[in-house]
Amino acid sequence: LVPLEVAQTSSAKDAPEPVSVKKFKLIADIRDTGDAVLTGSKMGSIVSVESTDLTPSDWIWATIDGKSGWVPKNHLHPL
Repeated sequence: LVPLEVAQTSSAKDAPEPVSVKKFKLIADIRDTGDAVLTGSKMGSIVSVESTDLTPSDWIWATIDGKSGWVPKNHLHPL
């Protein structure tokens, strides 16, 4: 048998760290097309980006109104 306090410590250590979500405003319409691009998203829309998706890339994986896809990084302004 494993003592209760050891079992709790072990499971807490294995739990994934929570992912923070940052909000951005689109500063331009997304006119780019391509596989999984959020084409047609409008300037002024608020997008959510998980912190793990904030990379040096020119494209960021974002979510708008429940749809996820690629957004050009230069179209995002932090809130």
